[in-house]
Amino acid sequence: MLVDLVGPQLDGLLDGDDLRFEPGDSAFSRAPIHADLTLVVREPSGQVRVAFVIEPQLARDARKYRSWPCYQAETHRRYGCPCYLVVIAIDPVVAAWAAGPIRTGQTELRPIVIGPRGVPVIDDDDLEHASLELILLSGLVHHDEPAAEQIGAVLWKALDRAGVEHGDLYWDLFLNTVSNATRRALMLKFDNYVPQSDWGKRIYAEGMTEGRTEGRTEGRTEGRTEGQRETLLMLLDARGLGPSEEQRQAVILCTDSTQLESWIRRAATARAADDVFDASDAPPASG
Repeated sequence: MLVDLVGPQLDGLLDGDDLRFEPGDSAFSRAPIHADLTLVVREPSGQVRVAFVIEPQLARDARKYRSWPCYQAETHRRYGCPCYLVVIAIDPVVAAWAAGPIRTGQTELRPIVIGPRGVPVIDDDDLEHASLELILLSGLVHHDEPAAEQIGAVLWKALDRAGVEHGDLYWDLFLNTVSNATRRALMLKFDNYVPQSDWGKRIYAEGMTEGRTEGRTEGRTEGRTEGQRETLLMLLDARGLGPSEEQRQAVILCTDSTQLESWIRRAATARAADDVFDASDAPPASG
């Protein structure tokens, strides 16, 4: 009966004589589901006007096409207001994939994607109010553009002012993505700069760019990859991501500078080590 009544409306999905109909699992929310971040916007009265599900995405993951509609639908059910899924993807390939559409049958979800073009180019005017994370993200996204030198200058000043504990990692992470020409330009730009923090004074005394990346400059591939491996492992440990032994060995044995750069960029915003190493380019975490 279902075939006769519904089949004509489903574009051939129920065509065929060998289909078997059986009861499915009708229980919902048996296991909790968790989005990375949910934001609600309330009116002065307290009424929720709109809600957003925010999902940073570092690599393509087919499982997200199944979970994202659940996050959006559950948030809509909970608050009873319009709900939008927003995906943050700094990789243009991932950004294009995340845009969907995601079809679940009767519904079609098209996430709002904040991709590379949505990350602003930071300049001196932004130094007072932009967070270190946004400045770093801007540098990573625009690393191969002329603006990279300008962003690097802002990042250096921001790190010097903040004197953050892991400033070395922020700075190395940025340097590992830009060209040798940009590194040299930054060194010249700050030739007469007087650092304010202990961190800035130490890094400046070591040569700011060339002294700390001596083995990675002047086109010496092995020196560059060695520095990238060291930076990546330090970043993973400093952010508490806890890579498995297989993942750590994958880093140690990797000689592909492009692959290492991709992992470093993911590690800057990843929530877990598995988000850095997707199934296509690294072994799975140990169990």
